[in-house]
Amino acid sequence: MSRASHKILLVDDEPELRESIVDYLGRDGHHVTEASCGRDAIELLGHDHMDLVITDVRMVGGGGIELLKEIGKMPPPRPEVILISGFFDISEVEARNLGAAALLQKPFDLSAVSIVIDGLGTGNKS
Repeated sequence: MSRASHKILLVDDEPELRESIVDYLGRDGHHVTEASCGRDAIELLGHDHMDLVITDVRMVGGGGIELLKEIGKMPPPRPEVILISGFFDISEVEARNLGAAALLQKPFDLSAVSIVIDGLGTGNKS
């Protein structure tokens, strides 16, 4: 099966998790840029369009909810956002109302990320 290639920004403060997700998504043909906090992610998004942002909810230096709100203020086309967390203190309904496309509970199988990406309908905008 041929998958569309996406420009993805991965935002998480756990280097090991970022590395495993970047490796996995790279093998799927995606171009992945990394950030360790929401502040860095916002700066990167100001310089380069991304199709998708995968972000942890809780991070020092700006978490995923704050990042999601900032993305919502961006002019279209905005990247889709997948929230990931081991501690969801936001419901799926609240996250979707803020603009999240999906939520993944840690720990998750890496194939779940691909399944969610494939189901988003994000076009190849790069």
